[in-house]
Amino acid sequence: MKKLLLIHIFCFVTCSFCFGQKYNRLQADFSILEKNTLKDSSYIVIGKIDYDLFTDISKYQITFPQKTTWIFQDSTITTYDSLMVIQRIDTIGAKFNEFTIFRNILMDKMNDFGLVEAGFSIDQIEKVEESTIYQWKPPDGQFEFINYIVTEQQDEKLKGLIIVDQDDKSINKTYYEDYINIQELSIPQQIKLHFIADQEEIFKVINFRDVQIF
Repeated sequence: MKKLLLIHIFCFVTCSFCFGQKYNRLQADFSILEKNTLKDSSYIVIGKIDYDLFTDISKYQITFPQKTTWIFQDSTITTYDSLMVIQRIDTIGAKFNEFTIFRNILMDKMNDFGLVEAGFSIDQIEKVEESTIYQWKPPDGQFEFINYIVTEQQDEKLKGLIIVDQDDKSINKTYYEDYINIQELSIPQQIKLHFIADQEEIFKVINFRDVQIF
C-alpha cells in the first residue's frame, strides 16, 4: 500500500518552487477513470482542479459521483462535504503539492518531468527515430524503491515515463498525450497510467478540459 501511494504521488512529480514564475495559477475541468483488474473494481471521478503555485494549495471540487471538495496543503488532505463541512483530515507524510503535474506545468518543467530538480541524473541517452530516450538514476538515499526511470521526449515534450523498481520490474508506465499550448506552456490533455503491484493492477485515464493559466 505504501508503494502504491508513493507511485500515485510520484506520477505527478516535481520538487522545486520559484516565485519568479510568469504564471502562478492553473484551473481545469478533469475526469478520472480508474480500473483495478486484480480486484475487479472501477470508478469515475469528475470535477474541477484549482492549483495556486504561490500558496502551494490545490483544490479539487468533485461534482461526480457526489459533491465533495478535497484541499491539499502541505502534507494534509482535507475532505469537505457538499456544504463545506469537514468530513476527514488525512496526513500522507509528504508535501503532496510538491509532486503534482500542475506545478510542473506552471514551472515549464514538463519536458524532463522535474527529475533534474528532484536530484535525478541522466545515466543513458538513446535516439530512437523522432524520440529521445533518457534513463535516470535517483539521488542517493532517496526514492529507494526506484532502480531507474526511463523518459521519452519528442519535440521537447514528455511523451512517456516508466518507473523500474529494485527488482528490475516495470511497476509504472505513464503516457502524456494531446498536448496543447496555452500562454506558451505545453499542457497534456490526457494522461494514461498503468501501475502493477503484488495485489494491484491499475489502469487510469485522466483528461483535462478548458485549461486556464493565470
